[in-house]
Amino acid sequence: MGRRDLQIQIGQRKFQILREKENRSYVYARLFRNVQSNDGGTYLLLCYPKPTCRMTNIAFIPINFRRENTTQFNIELEPFEFRLSGLWEKRPEQGDVITILRNSTPALSDKLEKITEEKRRKLTQPKYIPVNWSDPALPPSQEEKDEEPRFVEVKARFNETTMQFDAIEMLAEPTNQAPAYQTYSPSPTPEKEQETPVRKEEIPVRKEETPVRNGKRRKVVEIEVSKKKIPGKSAPSLKVVG
Repeated sequence: MGRRDLQIQIGQRKFQILREKENRSYVYARLFRNVQSNDGGTYLLLCYPKPTCRMTNIAFIPINFRRENTTQFNIELEPFEFRLSGLWEKRPEQGDVITILRNSTPALSDKLEKITEEKRRKLTQPKYIPVNWSDPALPPSQEEKDEEPRFVEVKARFNETTMQFDAIEMLAEPTNQAPAYQTYSPSPTPEKEQETPVRKEEIPVRKEETPVRNGKRRKVVEIEVSKKKIPGKSAPSLKVVG
C-alpha cells in the first residue's frame, strides 16, 4: 500500500478507496489522517462505488465518514448497502447495469466551459454499476433495440464475490422522466476557413506580325505580357511564348 493509499477489506478481498479532486478530496484527507493516527477506531464510510474501466474491480470514493457507535448517517442503509439511482440498461460490454450520470446544474455547466477537454470528459463520465436483479420490476433497456431507458432507484448490497450489487428492493417507481443530467460531448472542432481560390488572372496576349524581310513569309508570334516588374524597370517585361 502506498504512502497515501487507503484500502477497505470486505470479506477476503481488499478494495481501494479513491481520492478524487472532483469528489470531496478533503474527506479523503481527513479519513487518512484519522487512520494514520492509529487510534484503533472503526469507521463507517459513506461512499460512491466506481467500477474500473474494464469492470474487473470496484473502488470506492468517500463522501463522508463517522466513527462507529457515534452519530449515524441520516440514511436507511445497512453496511455494504447502496442507494443506486440511474438508468436501468443492458449494455453490450458491461451487461446489466444502472448507469449513474452527473446531475446537470448551472454551476456544473459553468465549470465545464472553463476546463480542458480531458477534464470535461472525466467529470461527466458515466458510472456503469453492475447489478444482479433477480426479479426486476421491468427488463433493462437495450440500446441496439432502440429502447428508451427507464430511470430507477434501487437499494442494493455489494457482493464482493461476484463484484456486483444485488438488488434488494425498489425505492421508487420506474419512470421515463429522469432528472436532468450532464453527459460528455466533445467541443466542436473549429472549422478551417476555406481559402478563397486564387483566380488565375487572365494574361492579355496579343499577336504581332513580323515584317516581311527579303520576300520571306511573315511569322506570327504570340507575346505574353507579364505584370511582374523587373527590378529597376517600370515597364512590363515581354516573353515570347509562341
